Amino acid sequence: MALDEDCRSQCRVSVETRTNAYQVRTGDFPEEQLSVYVTARQYGSLSADSTFIDTIQRLEQICREMLDNHVIENVLHPLAQTIALK
Repeated sequence: MALDEDCRSQCRVSVETRTNAYQVRTGDFPEEQLSVYVTARQYGSLSADSTFIDTIQRLEQICREMLDNHVIENVLHPLAQTIALK
């Protein structure tokens, strides 16, 4: 997702399986087969009035807000509920 008009700040939410072909063939799926990643990135160089530390702190805040406002409720809780049903 682009977070600004020039697409320099972006956030990505990824859900990845760790399943391999052997597990699919045998139906043997060990625990912890899903990973959820939230990544915030800034493309291009830093602005003249920004430091590396300021930028990292801003990207961290973006990730926290994304988790708090979207990922926990709409991704993690439904995954946990679905896994609990099995």
